[in-house]
Amino acid sequence: MPIVAVEGYQLSEHFILKELFIQNSNEEFRQFLFKKPNGFKLSDIDARPVRYTTRHLSGLSYTLGDISYTEVGPILQKLQHCVVYTYGCNARNFLLKWLPSTVIINIQELGYSMPKELFKRPCFLIHPARYCAASKAFDIK
Repeated sequence: MPIVAVEGYQLSEHFILKELFIQNSNEEFRQFLFKKPNGFKLSDIDARPVRYTTRHLSGLSYTLGDISYTEVGPILQKLQHCVVYTYGCNARNFLLKWLPSTVIINIQELGYSMPKELFKRPCFLIHPARYCAASKAFDIK
C-alpha cells in the first residue's frame, strides 16, 4: 500500500510535477525532484501560476530539479499493481494519467482533511511543510 504525494503546478491544461514522494508500508521512502518537461514552453497564462506557486507557496522553482521528466513514467510504473493512496483531486488525476489501470484512492474523498499545519519531515529541500510532498505523505500515513 504505497502512499504517493506530489507537489507541482496546476496549469490551464494539465499538472506539471516537481516533487514526488513515495512511501511504502514498511516505512521505506523515495523522493524525486524533476526538471521541467523537455521541450515544454510555458504560455503567459501558465507562467503566472508557476510564479505565484514558486514565490508564495511551495518555493519550488520551475527550473529546479535533478531528474529528467522522462523518468516520471518509469518511476510510477513500479506502482501499477498496487493500491495507491494519495491526497487531493490534482494528485489523483495526475497519477491516473500515468497509471490508468491502478486503483488510486484519494483519502480526501473518504472524509480526511489535511491539517492546516504539517510537521516538517525529512526532505532535501527547504520549503514550507504545507507544500512539501514528504510532509504530506507522512501525514497521509
